[in-house]
Amino acid sequence: MLQESAGRPLSGDGSMACIEDENARLALREFTWNSVPLESTQDDFGYAVLKTSEVDSPPDPAEGYSYVGGVWAGTGSFSEADLGFRIDLQPSQAWLYCAFVDREARGGGLYKKLLGFVAEDLQSRGYQRLSVIIQPWNKASIHVHRSLSRRRVGRVCVVKLLGFAWVFCSGEISQTKRFTASIEGNPVILMV
Repeated sequence: MLQESAGRPLSGDGSMACIEDENARLALREFTWNSVPLESTQDDFGYAVLKTSEVDSPPDPAEGYSYVGGVWAGTGSFSEADLGFRIDLQPSQAWLYCAFVDREARGGGLYKKLLGFVAEDLQSRGYQRLSVIIQPWNKASIHVHRSLSRRRVGRVCVVKLLGFAWVFCSGEISQTKRFTASIEGNPVILMV
């Protein structure tokens, strides 16, 4: 059974919930294309929008889960192992990543509603600051986050070549070094 944290039904959109059931979390990871290693996401929160048909009677876990939207929030630290950096978070800070909305549900403001729900839930858990990195080609996500954010804190640019990574930061983002020859074993540490 899905366990909701301040779950809220939406007219026609489904119900939003913080997913706590392990099988449901695995299904949400697959839905959102979350490829972050499991060992680095133990303290993360998975948020989902259930399909409308599952709001009143969630499916049996053996039958699977159906989502129309989802996003993850990391705490403590967040590793971008493929890119050669790790973000160390302050105790009151959470990191949003791996967001996805089903194609048929896009354009109606569902993601913006989901972000509002996530922010409310994380704030109730003591997280006062949410941060996110958005790829420059993801114009829709940039638009939504700009409408909800207070400010841009900086930019991160990564250059990878032959197993090496150079990480360049600007703004309020600090880093321990600019270069790593061991992307997974010795990442560049970022602080926001």
